[in-house]
Amino acid sequence: MAEAEREVESARVANLRDDLVDQLAKRLDGVSQNGDVFNRLPNTANLRFAGADAEAVAANLDPVAVSLGSACNSGSPEPSGVLRAMGLEEQAAYESLRFSLGRFTTPDDIKLAVNRTVEAVNFVREMT
Repeated sequence: MAEAEREVESARVANLRDDLVDQLAKRLDGVSQNGDVFNRLPNTANLRFAGADAEAVAANLDPVAVSLGSACNSGSPEPSGVLRAMGLEEQAAYESLRFSLGRFTTPDDIKLAVNRTVEAVNFVREMT
């Protein structure tokens, strides 16, 4: 079943990911994508929110779940080694979050994620 639906599902999730990124970039200043935006998994976006500590943003995103680094970096207080190896400065890595979408992600989930992320980033920026 996964093989049969792979192409259609990949395109659907990539469209949702692109919608997430586009909406966040329209509603927030200082949003940039980390990594190669043309050669990546369809379900993943790693975004930097300049001026907003990613850990503080993540703590204010409930019920949206994000990661502070790559899957292999989970639980580490250090900035993502992958982002650092890609050339990001330490501060930029500390301001980056990974959003991962899945088979059951809906447009309503994207709307919720965008709204909560905008609120959280603005809150963190105001506090600093």
